[in-house]
Amino acid sequence: MEAAEVSVDGLIYKLMCNGSQRIHEQMIRGEHQKLHHRDLPAVHPGVTKLSMTPKKKKCEGAIQPWGVNYDPSQVCVLEGSTVKLGCIFKYPCEKPTIIVEKKFWFTEINNIVDLRDNPDYRDRVEWNPPDYDGYRNCTLTIRRLRRTDSATYKFRFETNKDGGKYTGEPGVDLKVTGLTVVMSPVVTEGQKVILTCDTSCNLPEHTTFTWHQNGKALPQSENQHPNRLVLNTVGRQDAGIYTCYVKNQNFSAPERTLTVQYAPDAPSVSVSPDEIKENSSVTLTCRGDAYPAIQTYTWFKENGNQSLGSETENLVFDHIQSFDSGKYFCTVANKLGSNKSDSILIDVKYAPTNTSLLVSPSDEIKEGDSVTLNCRSDANPPANFTWYKDNQTLPWELRKSYTFTSIRSEDSGTYRCRSENEYGHSYSANLSIAVQYAPRVPSVSGKLEDSWRLTLTCSSDAHPSVDNYTWFKENEDSPRASGRTFTITDFRINQIGNYYCQAQNRRGAKNSTYQLIVVAGEMCLFTYAHTLPVQTRNYP
Repeated sequence: MEAAEVSVDGLIYKLMCNGSQRIHEQMIRGEHQKLHHRDLPAVHPGVTKLSMTPKKKKCEGAIQPWGVNYDPSQVCVLEGSTVKLGCIFKYPCEKPTIIVEKKFWFTEINNIVDLRDNPDYRDRVEWNPPDYDGYRNCTLTIRRLRRTDSATYKFRFETNKDGGKYTGEPGVDLKVTGLTVVMSPVVTEGQKVILTCDTSCNLPEHTTFTWHQNGKALPQSENQHPNRLVLNTVGRQDAGIYTCYVKNQNFSAPERTLTVQYAPDAPSVSVSPDEIKENSSVTLTCRGDAYPAIQTYTWFKENGNQSLGSETENLVFDHIQSFDSGKYFCTVANKLGSNKSDSILIDVKYAPTNTSLLVSPSDEIKEGDSVTLNCRSDANPPANFTWYKDNQTLPWELRKSYTFTSIRSEDSGTYRCRSENEYGHSYSANLSIAVQYAPRVPSVSGKLEDSWRLTLTCSSDAHPSVDNYTWFKENEDSPRASGRTFTITDFRINQIGNYYCQAQNRRGAKNSTYQLIVVAGEMCLFTYAHTLPVQTRNYP
């Protein structure tokens, strides 16, 4: 266990320490003077006991005078930053012991009022530094500096001795200033432009700056001067609001606006209305980007050498005619130069006429064929097309043709089309489409009469209609009957089996099945839910 005496807050304390030799040497060398007695156990874990009984402080050497020393005595800092005003105060070492009862900072502006009690400084000032033996640290820290913080700051302490009140004169002169962007506010495209981030303070030699344009940080060049932004060839994209920051600080210069002058770009010509109908009023407008603004406009029609007389941005046709169709352009100029637009085509429009509907192929249409409908119309601008079947609108695209890749019987009907643009519409004549197809799988129904007579009926859908119905028994080559109906009156065991009918037109034939069963002298009638098998023949 080792011991050392430490002076903390003006008192001498005895420390008991079981720490390393290094800790003991720190206490002997006086490094403890940087500690508060509450911090010692945290900084030196080896400290096990702190005697709180103060020992008398020795007064050695010459008597110290009263005084406050500031270092430096003049400070210039940037708005928003943090500053430390260095300060040491002292007083005589004599008996009876002088005790400091009150110590604080104040400014000439607010008279002798502790800054910590001033609402303008509250939560922004801090000073509670450790004391040195005989010389006491009174350094003041001010955060988030404002322009209004510029003042002369003084430290004052008051003791228990009569007349023992002392104010350090002349104090510390603090100047809080900001950054300023120095530049030419108006420049011409192509020039070299230099923006300087300036301040009245002498900042450290290696202070670096960042630049922002329209709120976005600009990349830094390796060769960039610390406080300058150089635009070697300024362009209109460089126009905007600029500000500068001291790197890693959150305060900036007031924003400045850079305006870039340039000759007109190639202008554009627009037309109103978008679509032009004969005898309507039409306005052509010439628009160009330039700074200063465009001063003169001139209009031309291609293949003509004379200007059209208008010297404004608009060229107006009160009642446009077909012979006014053609290509037009304009030229624009300001004091820095001139430019010419591309040409715009003026084309007179009209409503659709002569609408007709064509079908391909135009002869007989069979189920499965590829069939195309074409709607033709003369219109300007080109028409959109609406399709109808049996007077019902079809959900087809607004295009002039539609193709059935494999047409079906349900596609049969009466078709027509409508052509339309913004100036009017026109309908085609009706066109009938009849899709031909072979008979569908026949259905068979049976009716038992008087317990001994069974009549079977065969039905099938087809276009053209079914020409022939024929009745067969399975595994027999010869037909049993022809016609839509087939009657059985003699029930014998050899009549049990599969019966089917065949429906036929000139597009093909299909078969159906039926089963008749005689059990124990009684007749039972069953039909299959499916065909066994369905035979199909299609004809070209």
